[in-house]
Amino acid sequence: MSANPRVVIHLLTLKCGSPLDAVPSKDEMKLAERIASILQDFELRQLEIDEVENELSTKPEVGSMVLGTSTFFYFFQMLNNWPRLLMFVWDYSQGSRAREILIEMSPVSSSLDLHENRMINSVDDFQRYYGLVVVSACNLSQQENVTFQWQHYSDDRLIHSVKTDQCFATLRCANHGIHTVHLSISSSTGVIIAIGSRSFDIRPLWIAIIGDSFASGEGNPDVPMRAGFQAQWLDGSCHRSTKSFAAQVFREIAAERDHTYLTFLACAGASVEDGILKSDAKASQLVTIERIAAMRELLDDGKAVMPTVFINKIDISRVHLGDEVSPEDVHFFKASPLRGHGPDVVLLTTGGNDIGFSDIINALLHDNSKFDISLMDMRFFFVSYQLDLVAERLAALGAGNVFVPQYFDFTKNQFGEVDASCISPSEMSTASMTFAERRILRRLNLLLLKKGADHGWHVASNVPTLFARRGICSSQSYIRLVVVRCLQWSQVMFYAVWMVMRFMDDSGAWSD
Repeated sequence: MSANPRVVIHLLTLKCGSPLDAVPSKDEMKLAERIASILQDFELRQLEIDEVENELSTKPEVGSMVLGTSTFFYFFQMLNNWPRLLMFVWDYSQGSRAREILIEMSPVSSSLDLHENRMINSVDDFQRYYGLVVVSACNLSQQENVTFQWQHYSDDRLIHSVKTDQCFATLRCANHGIHTVHLSISSSTGVIIAIGSRSFDIRPLWIAIIGDSFASGEGNPDVPMRAGFQAQWLDGSCHRSTKSFAAQVFREIAAERDHTYLTFLACAGASVEDGILKSDAKASQLVTIERIAAMRELLDDGKAVMPTVFINKIDISRVHLGDEVSPEDVHFFKASPLRGHGPDVVLLTTGGNDIGFSDIINALLHDNSKFDISLMDMRFFFVSYQLDLVAERLAALGAGNVFVPQYFDFTKNQFGEVDASCISPSEMSTASMTFAERRILRRLNLLLLKKGADHGWHVASNVPTLFARRGICSSQSYIRLVVVRCLQWSQVMFYAVWMVMRFMDDSGAWSD
């Protein structure tokens, strides 16, 4: 009787506990045919042996010898091949029960939630939030007491492996490239009952907002002040607001692409000298970004992560500025050629506090006759030098595209004329406002435009045009000393910067 695949299928259903009337799948039929082929091979060998024995049986002198030899080879072939057959049956009984499952993937980007945000404003924040991806198989109905084994690979290198009783896992996919996750689900007896895998491309986008009140959102608290309640901010000490134009730019980008992360360090009152480059109270904005950038490059290169305590001691700025370098810094830079992997996009607003705009206006108001115009020339010269230092630091840490909005023109009415009629003469005169517009605002915006050309920055030069008839005393003003209208100028600023960024995106200059 020759081996029949249907008979083999029947035996396998008894082995695996499947219904006897179950329709075999294509894989089951292939396996059965392979087993049947092995059995048929045994039968053919036996037939050949039988024929030889019949021919030689007529020769008594050799018959007994041939019979013994043929019997030996028959049993030898059977012993040699039956383990293979048993392994086929065992593999089938185990593998046929493991079903393929779909793994869901959810990237975790930065958020601007007022009470539970996920911004990366420190090295600790970077380790906590950067590159997180949640993978899940929770959409499946599973048996009780199962074990999930997750294995995370990057470029065929095992990054992490974990066994858990949870149907989801959080992976850190910090480096660019293809990441793959493999999942096997085992029953309480250790039998694998389900398997799955998923690959995805990770292209993190890091956005940094640095500068002064222009970017922080001064005047636009997240929750306006009302009777008996103080205004609420994303950060009260710096008056950072989710309603600032820079925060709105981040929101738009994050809504369009996954793996977008935000460092929001802009602070009301900050200047290049006190806040951006240096800070007496705490790490300056650029020092903080440089520390995060150093950590980012370590992860991108697949190197072991330095302790946070050590990273926080590194002041890369001293290396760039030529000041004395600490032993810790020397050790760091000798051990690794890293200079950091800086933000992919930087939104920078600066210049107003460095020029001392409010000081100049106060001098014009209270003692115009004694105001020395040459002092303002010196301030512009100093600001020009400071902006060069900022550009040097951004380039050294490997920052990507830098976007700098010009300052808005608050001086014009609905006719495009300088107008201070809506302001008390004790606060501002039309003559003082004309001076401010011509000698400060225009000059500062031209300086930003020049520095943008010098350093390859993208300057949003359309900002003054958008405010050309929307100043403080315009009947259609974007600027009011009323909270509800302050939000409007932030929206206009967002529009101005967003147009520049969308143009860059369309040209492929900053998008992946």
